[in-house]
Amino acid sequence: NTAYLEKLEIEAEEQRNDFFKPRPADAPIASTQILEATPTEYRLHVKAPRYSLIVSSVPWWSGWKVERNGARIEPFRVNGGFLGFTVPPGELDVRVWYDPWTFRFGAIAALATVAGLIGVGVKMRSDSR
Repeated sequence: NTAYLEKLEIEAEEQRNDFFKPRPADAPIASTQILEATPTEYRLHVKAPRYSLIVSSVPWWSGWKVERNGARIEPFRVNGGFLGFTVPPGELDVRVWYDPWTFRFGAIAALATVAGLIGVGVKMRSDSR
């Protein structure tokens, strides 16, 4: 019932009320269904009767991305080290995936290195003739 959030950007006044006022005892809670999961991506179907906080057991890291019904949102750190995000009331399809910029940077650097080595090899071959 309680979570420590690194930050929370309020989307609507309804969210502020749902998060900071006590939930009535008879109010239904959100439910999630995992539709698909791999080590770097998972998809959920969420049914939320009110704004809800979804907290994953996945460790938070800056490369995680989240989409709710196709719209990107910013995930945040919950309880010190876990990935979390909010959902508005309704039924939503959520996609969470890991896509750090460091991977793309590393791939570009590796391709540039291979291209450079090929260029040096071609130059050395043409110089030796």
